[in-house]
Amino acid sequence: MFPRPQIIRANPTKDRRPATIDPLTLSILKNTTRWKAVSARREDRKGWMRSDGSGWCCVDENSQGHGSGGLNCCSTTKGTSSFGKRHTKSHTLCRRCGNRAFHRQHKTCASCGYPAAKLRSYEWGQKAKRRKTTGTGRMKYLKEVSRRFKNGFRENTVAKKRVAAKTDA
Repeated sequence: MFPRPQIIRANPTKDRRPATIDPLTLSILKNTTRWKAVSARREDRKGWMRSDGSGWCCVDENSQGHGSGGLNCCSTTKGTSSFGKRHTKSHTLCRRCGNRAFHRQHKTCASCGYPAAKLRSYEWGQKAKRRKTTGTGRMKYLKEVSRRFKNGFRENTVAKKRVAAKTDA
């Protein structure tokens, strides 16, 4: 069914080894092969464990595990290196209030509540109400309304010319 694997034997006539090996080179070769064997044994003893909310973690027999104060063989960072991966925007500019609070997927503004007809405000946020209330902006139209009210909202009329009072001297 399956082809037999071919066994390749080394040819002693073509085997090229140096005639003499100095002791330093020999010790280096022995050390490297020894460390490779030790690391292979360590890899076999390692297990994989699910840690609390931080993904899969490698744990060997020498590590203390999460939450015990010992050093782990993995680093589960949630700090500075994680912030560099944030390159998508969930909020964009709102067309009503101008803040960068309009959620692209929810299609609602977190600041003013657009597209709701009424402006978003809560009784538990009195300071926020004071910041957004009437009088904190330009009031371009309302300033004109108060002036028109004093004159009785007259329209389509021209104001009478004022003549300076003559003084007899």
